[in-house]
Amino acid sequence: MSRSKLSAETKSLLAMLALCIFMAPFVFMLLGRARPDALTAFGFRAPLDGVSLAWLAGFVLAAGYVGFCTRIPAVRSWLVRPHGLKLLALLLAALAGTLEEIAFRKLLMDWLGRSGGDAIAQVLVSGLSFGLMHIVWGGLHRSWANAIGSVVATSILGLGLAIVYLLGDRNLAPCIVSHFLVTAFIEPGLLIAAFSGGMRRAT
Repeated sequence: MSRSKLSAETKSLLAMLALCIFMAPFVFMLLGRARPDALTAFGFRAPLDGVSLAWLAGFVLAAGYVGFCTRIPAVRSWLVRPHGLKLLALLLAALAGTLEEIAFRKLLMDWLGRSGGDAIAQVLVSGLSFGLMHIVWGGLHRSWANAIGSVVATSILGLGLAIVYLLGDRNLAPCIVSHFLVTAFIEPGLLIAAFSGGMRRAT
């Protein structure tokens, strides 16, 4: 079967598999470096009262972003559909939520802080770089509208996650969970929309 005849669902399956295969070694390496207790290192065992505002903000951010994405029909259709693609999306959500939050929040923002960057600079650089990374969405259907729309939307998400990180006194757990929830709900619908042209029509 030629590439052009692959369905949007099949392309989404292949894309998610490729992303999982790419991300998994980095996540396991980072988890290994966080020994002996990765849960504590990433803030999952921090006292709740110290980061309760960050948790609340993270859940509100996730709900708002998912709600925004449901304007795309494919996202609505796949939001909670029982399907093998949805199970793979959950694995992708766990990997992306962990790896990208470590990279764009913990590593990048902490480095900026050590280098003299104030909170505003940390939030802006983290959020905008996170958004620019998602310009690749435009290539899935050769659409500049997709690319620009994806950068704007994910930059806003990245800015929100950066604020959550600071609200939690640099506790990464609320960011990881918020990111996980977003990806778990909007995928594979968003990928299917991107490959089929549904994202461009929504844009």
